[in-house]
Amino acid sequence: RGDQVLMTVISMSHNNDDEDARGTAVQLLNSLAEALGAELCQQFVGVGLVALCEDPAFRVRKATASSFAEVARVVGDEYVLRRLLPAFGGLARDAHWGVRKAAAESLVGLAMALKEESRKEAFVGMMTDLLGDSSRWVRMSALQQLGYFIAALEKAERVPEALLTQYVEIIEQSKANPDAA
Repeated sequence: RGDQVLMTVISMSHNNDDEDARGTAVQLLNSLAEALGAELCQQFVGVGLVALCEDPAFRVRKATASSFAEVARVVGDEYVLRRLLPAFGGLARDAHWGVRKAAAESLVGLAMALKEESRKEAFVGMMTDLLGDSSRWVRMSALQQLGYFIAALEKAERVPEALLTQYVEIIEQSKANPDAA
C-alpha cells in the first residue's frame, strides 16, 4: 500500500506540465515520510526532494524548502548531512528571495531533526548568511527564527558570539521601542 501511494506521489512530482502537482507532491513526500520508513525515504523520498530543489518554478522550490524536516527525522543524520543538507543549502542561496525566506523559516525544524552535536557545523553558516541576506523579507524571517535557532544549539559553547550579540541587540531594541516589535 505504501509503495502504491509513494509511486503516485512520485509521479505527481515528475509532472512537468503541472507546477501545482509538483508543489503538492513535495508536501506529500514530507508528510508521508514517517509512514514510509527510513528505507523508502532514502531510496525515493530524499532523492525526490533533492531533485525538486532544482525545479524551474520558484513556487515548487519554495514548497521544497519547507518540506525537509519530517524526511530528515526519518532518514537519520548521516543521510541528511550527505544528501539533504547540500540541497537545502542550495535553497538557502536560491536566486529567488521567496525560496530563501522559506529556507529561513524551515531551518530550525531541519536542525532539530539532527543530533544536537551536528547542528552547529551544519547550520550556523547558513543562518549567518540568511541574517545578512540582501532581501529584507529573508532577513526578517531569519531574525524571527534566531532565538529558536540559538535554543536548538542547546549548549552555550555551540552558540557563536556574533549570533548571541545580534539576538541580544534585537531584545534590547524591542525593550527600547515596544511598538516596533
